[in-house]
Amino acid sequence: MTLRRIQLGALILIALAAATIPAAAQHAVPPHAGVWHSDSPSRALAPDATHQLLASLRRITGLTGIVFDGHGRLDAHGPASPRGSALAVDILRRAIASADIFVLENHSASNTVTFGQIEPMDYIPGPDGARVRVWWIRLDFEDFRTIHAPRRVRAAFDPGFVLLHELLHALGHRDGPPGTLGECEGILNEVRAELDLPLRATYGATWVSDGRGGPAQARLLFHDAGAGRERRPIESLFFVPGPGRQPTEPAVSPRLPDGTGDVNAAVALRAGVRRQPS
Repeated sequence: MTLRRIQLGALILIALAAATIPAAAQHAVPPHAGVWHSDSPSRALAPDATHQLLASLRRITGLTGIVFDGHGRLDAHGPASPRGSALAVDILRRAIASADIFVLENHSASNTVTFGQIEPMDYIPGPDGARVRVWWIRLDFEDFRTIHAPRRVRAAFDPGFVLLHELLHALGHRDGPPGTLGECEGILNEVRAELDLPLRATYGATWVSDGRGGPAQARLLFHDAGAGRERRPIESLFFVPGPGRQPTEPAVSPRLPDGTGDVNAAVALRAGVRRQPS
């Protein structure tokens, strides 16, 4: 009877311990530092998503040789084209050269990820008790299919820029309060300026109604930059389908002048759900 109680108690403790492990920790952690794509069957990057991400990173950095090697680790060696951003190269290589592990996961069509999301986890890989910081970066490639914007604006907000944004969080930078740009997008605006792309006006989004009772859209504002040039906002629209992905507060009128309205960084494109920092 006593032995049975001990066994039952041990099973309960094991179950409770397992329940406290973050969901991300239940996925395989790569063996070494670096940026890796997930090898989990449910979270692996699809071939088209991998192509989209690598093409974006090559364009932004000018590193034409960026690839995932045979083990799934991102390789960003080789010379950079002068057409790329030197700052973007620095961000990417700092992350790769750090002691941390980054795992890129595919969360396309997610109800909780808006373009990108990052979550840290402390991991103890061996018996010596040394802790390794693992960063789970979740990317929703389906979100990019909903973007309606001029080509130059789309080039300033694509999977490569979203990944760099999340990597900047891991490197110690944060988003700002509502109505501001924040550190991450401030740095990425320097990258955009190097590439002669439009700059983000603020980090947050505003909900915009179509005026006909249809689903609301979220608007991100960009502007052109240059000496002596007027900073004219460029409107970028993101269509959000489904009632579960609509704002909980009324959307603003689409007739508001560019740059006005309630710009709120806490408003996500999908029902306001976004993990911090991201």
